[in-house]
Amino acid sequence: MTIELGDDHGELHRARALVRERLAGLPAGLAEDVVLVADELTSNALRHGRAPRRVRLVRGDGFVRFEAEDGSVIPARRTEGTTTGGRGMTLVHVLSTRWGQRVTEHGKVVWAEFDLA
Repeated sequence: MTIELGDDHGELHRARALVRERLAGLPAGLAEDVVLVADELTSNALRHGRAPRRVRLVRGDGFVRFEAEDGSVIPARRTEGTTTGGRGMTLVHVLSTRWGQRVTEHGKVVWAEFDLA
């Protein structure tokens, strides 16, 4: 499932709702980890990326993948952060089974996967 995002930070709610809806039936802890990561990746696309923006949730055999795509080629990176923020990609790293990013024709996709087994 893919949704196009506008420029409004209210889009975070749409991304979280997509994940919660599509992952109904998974263990609550796992679903909430995916929601937290989806929120972070969507927030980064809105805050640091540029249009076009879209998010995608893929549920495959034994895994779930959340992707956030935006029009910027500046890579996402982990930082030590401060008391006011900057720890989001560390959260993604800790909660997901694996994560990465790829450059596309129009920007980049940052993704995180979660094993279901």
